[in-house]
Amino acid sequence: MTASPVAESRAQVFAEIWDEFERGRLIVQCAWCRVVRIDDQWVAAPPAALAAIDTRLSLSHSICPTCASAASRDFASRSNLDDTTGFLVSDRRGRVIGHVEAVMHGSSQHTPDALAVRFSIFRWRRLLVRLEEIAEIDRRTRVIGLRVNRDQLAAFL
Repeated sequence: MTASPVAESRAQVFAEIWDEFERGRLIVQCAWCRVVRIDDQWVAAPPAALAAIDTRLSLSHSICPTCASAASRDFASRSNLDDTTGFLVSDRRGRVIGHVEAVMHGSSQHTPDALAVRFSIFRWRRLLVRLEEIAEIDRRTRVIGLRVNRDQLAAFL
């Protein structure tokens, strides 16, 4: 009985991971999708291959080109904040926090870093929403959804 092509490729990937480990080289794994880089190619690693080696000492994390491309598109869509003044902001539970008062530029005048969101009853307090805390921007409904809860945001005057 011959092994299937899938089984042969898994065995080959297992052997290549083991060879890298035996040579004392770091095995690079995508932190997002868990594929590993072998000879400049990203391949799915059999779980048994990574279980067979000491990953604490021989595994390093990076990002594969597929995930890097997706992250770049996601970042580009979130970084276009210039026209978001007046948008409603909600936390990750869907609770309304307030409205965008201004786009803030800290490190570069061309790239926004954060949003100032008015949130108090009398609208004199503001929350600082950093770019990485934004999960999505729905321009049709003018709502910005966050990755974090309201209590994780910094308040300022």
